Amino acid sequence: MENQMLHNSSYSIYPGDYVPTIQLKDIEEELEHTHVKEYVEMNMKELKDSYVVEVAIPGVKKESFLLEANENIVSIRMLQKECDDVEGENFILHKLNCRCFDRKVTLPKNVDTEFIDAEYKAGILRLHVPKVNKSSNNKHTRIVVY
Repeated sequence: MENQMLHNSSYSIYPGDYVPTIQLKDIEEELEHTHVKEYVEMNMKELKDSYVVEVAIPGVKKESFLLEANENIVSIRMLQKECDDVEGENFILHKLNCRCFDRKVTLPKNVDTEFIDAEYKAGILRLHVPKVNKSSNNKHTRIVVY
Protein backbone atom coordinates (compact mmCIF):
# COMPACT_ATOMS: atom_id res chain seq x y z
CA MET A 1 0.00 0.00 0.00
CA GLU A 2 1.34 3.40 -0.97
CA ASN A 3 1.73 6.12 1.64
CA GLN A 4 -0.37 9.05 0.35
CA MET A 5 1.19 11.47 2.87
CA LEU A 6 4.47 11.33 0.95
CA HIS A 7 2.76 12.50 -2.23
CA ASN A 8 1.04 15.49 -0.63
CA SER A 9 3.18 18.63 -0.97
CA SER A 10 1.99 19.92 2.42
CA TYR A 11 3.77 17.04 4.21
CA SER A 12 7.51 16.75 4.61
CA ILE A 13 9.74 13.80 5.43
CA TYR A 14 12.35 16.18 6.79
CA PRO A 15 12.61 17.20 10.44
CA GLY A 16 11.49 20.76 11.09
CA ASP A 17 10.46 23.28 8.48
CA TYR A 18 12.66 24.16 5.53
CA VAL A 19 11.81 27.58 4.22
CA PRO A 20 14.00 28.94 1.44
CA THR A 21 14.41 32.71 1.44
CA ILE A 22 13.19 32.90 -2.15
CA GLN A 23 9.96 32.09 -3.91
CA LEU A 24 9.43 30.85 -7.46
CA LYS A 25 7.69 34.09 -8.48
CA ASP A 26 10.77 36.10 -7.39
CA ILE A 27 13.05 34.02 -9.62
CA GLU A 28 10.67 34.23 -12.59
CA GLU A 29 10.44 38.03 -12.24
CA GLU A 30 14.22 38.42 -12.02
CA LEU A 31 14.85 36.16 -15.03
CA GLU A 32 12.30 38.17 -17.02
CA HIS A 33 14.09 41.49 -16.28
CA THR A 34 17.71 40.45 -16.61
CA HIS A 35 19.52 40.22 -19.92
CA VAL A 36 22.45 38.16 -18.66
CA LYS A 37 21.59 34.59 -17.79
CA GLU A 38 24.04 32.90 -15.48
CA TYR A 39 25.53 29.67 -16.78
CA VAL A 40 26.55 27.06 -14.23
CA GLU A 41 28.91 24.14 -14.65
CA MET A 42 27.38 20.75 -13.91
CA ASN A 43 28.51 17.12 -13.62
CA MET A 44 26.32 14.04 -13.41
CA LYS A 45 27.65 10.59 -12.63
CA GLU A 46 26.11 7.20 -12.10
CA LEU A 47 26.96 5.09 -9.06
CA LYS A 48 25.76 1.59 -8.21
CA ASP A 49 22.68 2.68 -6.24
CA SER A 50 22.30 6.34 -7.16
CA TYR A 51 23.10 9.25 -9.42
CA VAL A 52 25.11 12.25 -8.25
CA VAL A 53 24.53 15.68 -9.74
CA GLU A 54 27.09 18.38 -8.89
CA VAL A 55 26.59 22.04 -9.74
CA ALA A 56 29.30 24.67 -9.21
CA ILE A 57 27.70 27.76 -7.66
CA PRO A 58 30.24 29.51 -5.43
CA GLY A 59 29.46 32.36 -3.08
CA VAL A 60 25.77 31.87 -2.31
CA LYS A 61 23.82 30.84 0.77
CA LYS A 62 22.01 27.52 0.85
CA GLU A 63 18.78 29.39 1.61
CA SER A 64 19.08 31.02 -1.82
CA PHE A 65 18.23 27.73 -3.55
CA LEU A 66 14.81 26.50 -4.51
CA LEU A 67 14.98 22.84 -5.57
CA GLU A 68 11.99 20.87 -6.75
CA ALA A 69 11.43 17.56 -8.51
CA ASN A 70 8.51 16.60 -10.69
CA GLU A 71 8.62 13.03 -11.96
CA ASN A 72 12.23 12.64 -13.19
CA ILE A 73 12.94 16.35 -13.78
CA VAL A 74 14.79 18.31 -11.11
CA SER A 75 14.55 22.11 -11.17
CA ILE A 76 17.54 23.90 -9.66
CA ARG A 77 16.78 27.57 -9.06
CA MET A 78 18.80 30.21 -7.26
CA LEU A 79 18.28 33.88 -6.53
CA GLN A 80 20.68 35.97 -4.50
CA LYS A 81 20.49 39.73 -4.19
CA GLU A 82 23.13 41.66 -2.32
CA CYS A 83 23.86 45.33 -2.19
CA ASP A 84 27.57 46.09 -2.00
CA ASP A 85 27.67 49.07 0.34
CA VAL A 86 30.77 51.24 0.17
CA GLU A 87 30.91 53.90 2.87
CA GLY A 88 32.13 57.41 2.12
CA GLU A 89 31.40 57.24 -1.60
CA ASN A 90 28.80 59.30 -3.45
CA PHE A 91 27.53 57.03 -6.20
CA ILE A 92 25.52 58.26 -9.13
CA LEU A 93 24.99 54.63 -10.07
CA HIS A 94 25.44 51.79 -7.59
CA LYS A 95 25.56 48.22 -8.84
CA LEU A 96 23.18 45.82 -7.14
CA ASN A 97 24.79 42.40 -7.11
CA CYS A 98 22.12 39.96 -8.24
CA ARG A 99 22.64 36.38 -9.34
CA CYS A 100 19.79 34.31 -10.67
CA PHE A 101 19.35 31.12 -12.66
CA ASP A 102 16.89 28.36 -13.39
CA ARG A 103 18.21 25.01 -14.62
CA LYS A 104 16.28 21.82 -15.24
CA VAL A 105 18.01 18.43 -15.13
CA THR A 106 16.32 15.42 -16.70
CA LEU A 107 17.23 12.24 -14.85
CA PRO A 108 16.68 8.65 -15.99
CA LYS A 109 13.23 7.19 -15.31
CA ASN A 110 14.54 4.77 -12.64
CA VAL A 111 15.02 7.39 -9.90
CA ASP A 112 13.16 8.13 -6.69
CA THR A 113 13.06 11.92 -6.47
CA GLU A 114 11.13 11.87 -3.19
CA PHE A 115 14.33 10.92 -1.36
CA ILE A 116 16.87 13.20 -3.02
CA ASP A 117 19.57 14.32 -0.61
CA ALA A 118 20.93 17.81 -1.39
CA GLU A 119 23.86 19.53 0.26
CA TYR A 120 25.72 22.76 -0.46
CA LYS A 121 29.32 22.84 0.65
CA ALA A 122 32.40 24.75 -0.57
CA GLY A 123 30.55 26.24 -3.55
CA ILE A 124 29.23 22.90 -4.83
CA LEU A 125 25.57 21.90 -4.75
CA ARG A 126 25.52 18.10 -4.65
CA LEU A 127 22.37 16.04 -5.20
CA HIS A 128 22.30 12.32 -4.41
CA VAL A 129 19.40 10.73 -6.27
CA PRO A 130 18.59 7.11 -5.34
CA LYS A 131 17.85 4.55 -8.05
CA VAL A 132 14.87 2.20 -8.00
CA ASN A 133 14.51 -1.14 -9.78
CA LYS A 134 11.61 -0.04 -11.95
CA SER A 135 10.34 3.17 -13.46
CA SER A 136 9.04 5.37 -10.68
CA ASN A 137 5.96 7.59 -10.87
CA ASN A 138 7.24 10.41 -8.68
CA LYS A 139 5.05 13.32 -7.76
CA HIS A 140 6.03 16.94 -7.18
CA THR A 141 8.52 17.22 -4.32
CA ARG A 142 10.40 20.14 -2.77
CA ILE A 143 14.03 19.28 -1.96
CA VAL A 144 15.75 20.47 1.20
CA VAL A 145 19.33 21.75 0.92
CA TYR A 146 21.50 20.86 3.91
